[in-house]
Amino acid sequence: MTHLEMEELKENYLILYIEAVQTIINTYGLPAIVIGHSLGAMANIAALAKIRHTPNWIISLTPLIDLKANFAASMDFVAVPKDVQEHFFLNFEEKFNMKTAYFHLNSLYDFDNSQQHLVLYDHQDKIAPYTYLQSFFKVHPPTEAIDLNGVGHERILKSPEAISCVLEKIYLT
Repeated sequence: MTHLEMEELKENYLILYIEAVQTIINTYGLPAIVIGHSLGAMANIAALAKIRHTPNWIISLTPLIDLKANFAASMDFVAVPKDVQEHFFLNFEEKFNMKTAYFHLNSLYDFDNSQQHLVLYDHQDKIAPYTYLQSFFKVHPPTEAIDLNGVGHERILKSPEAISCVLEKIYLT
C-alpha cells in the first residue's frame, strides 16, 4: 500500500468515525462527556457539531487540528511531490464531495464560550504539532489546556497524569 493510499484510508476512517459517533448518540442518547484522542477528538467535535449537542465536557487528548496540513506534512516527510499531494487532495474532494478544508478543528468547533473543553497535549508532539494547537487556542480561548510535556502522542493514553485529569472531570459531572 502506498503512502497516498494510507492517507486516503485515514480520511475515510475519519468520515466513518464521525458517522459512528452520530449513530451511537442517536441509539444510546446524548452523552454528558465525550472523550477522543487524535483523529477521534476531531471526529467527536464534528459529530457533536452536526447534531448540535453540547455535552458537559469535551475531553480531547492530542487532537488533530488541521487534517490536510497533517497529511501534507506526513507526505512531505516521505518525499511525496507537491503535485502528487495536490492530486491526492483533489481526488479526495471529488470522491467524497467534501472539501478537505472541512476537516479543521477551528471551523468544526461550533460551541459557545460556556462549553467546557479540556485539551491534554504534548508540546513536543510531532503527530499533532503544537503550532496547529496554538491556532485553536487563539480562536477558542476558554479551552482548558494542559501540557503533558514529553508524554508523547500515543503514550498520553496511558499517562497517569492524563488519566487523573480525565477522571477528575468525570467525577465532577
